[in-house]
Amino acid sequence: MSVAPWAAEEEISTQRARDLIAAQFPKLAAEPIEILGEGWDNAAFLVAKRYVFRFPRRAIAAPLIETEARILPRIAPALPAAIPLPIFFGRPQTGYAWRFSGYEMLPGRTACSARLATDDRTRLATSIGTFLRAT
Repeated sequence: MSVAPWAAEEEISTQRARDLIAAQFPKLAAEPIEILGEGWDNAAFLVAKRYVFRFPRRAIAAPLIETEARILPRIAPALPAAIPLPIFFGRPQTGYAWRFSGYEMLPGRTACSARLATDDRTRLATSIGTFLRAT
């Protein structure tokens, strides 16, 4: 039986994320944690109702977290909108082979949950286009 290419190589439960974070960032050990979402490549958790931690679920995604941590602070000043800036840099440890990172959560909501009217979608598309041109 073949494994789907998007299948997680590492499952990251809320408890596992808590353990990984607590081991490297003891000040966050007692803070509440909840899952924000899970995609093909990463699992994201909200910690202390303030920080988003992302954990690679597949080896192919691990270098992307590292690249993101280097690049985002460099490009942020040139962008017309706020982007997540990594402030926590998790290292591989026993039982988890990849780096992970944490960011201050940005305010707002996802576009898919906004239920925007056509005029609002047009304005959003213009803003997104401006942002993408800046990158």
